[in-house]
Amino acid sequence: MKIVSSHQMRDLEARSETLGLSTNELMNNAGFSIASHIAKNMGPLKGLKVVSLVGTGNNGSDCLIASGHLAMWGATVTAVILKPRSEPDLRRQETLEMGTSLIDISEGKENCSFSSIHSLLRNAHIIVDGILGIGTSLPIRDPFKTVLSDIKALNAKKAKVFSIDVPSG
Repeated sequence: MKIVSSHQMRDLEARSETLGLSTNELMNNAGFSIASHIAKNMGPLKGLKVVSLVGTGNNGSDCLIASGHLAMWGATVTAVILKPRSEPDLRRQETLEMGTSLIDISEGKENCSFSSIHSLLRNAHIIVDGILGIGTSLPIRDPFKTVLSDIKALNAKKAKVFSIDVPSG
């Protein structure tokens, strides 16, 4: 795997689009590749609990797509939407149809406390970190900051963390 800067990634994405690949195709390819990488590294997914932490933008979409594939391949997947996403967000519906559960804590959409998110994370076998993308700017604020603290604490525990674009924990 080659590591590139945010600027280089934007250039690669722009070049891909000039070659005829749409942003939608790039996201679908990324989501499938992320899920495939996780499955390859974790083995059979049946019975494994996955918590996907979904940020904003294309990175969050990559995370939702990966979540759907993991659910279709046998994992029990809960995707947690941390910040408001563009409406209508077709990725949400696709992910639900693929068998993923969604919890949307953005702007208080669901009555879900950080303690219940912490409980989900604590019981997860796999955490998919789709919080920070190539457009991230500091400082990081809540709700991301609180969830990132949980990821750091759990990183040394049983859960295997797979980060998309930028590791946040």
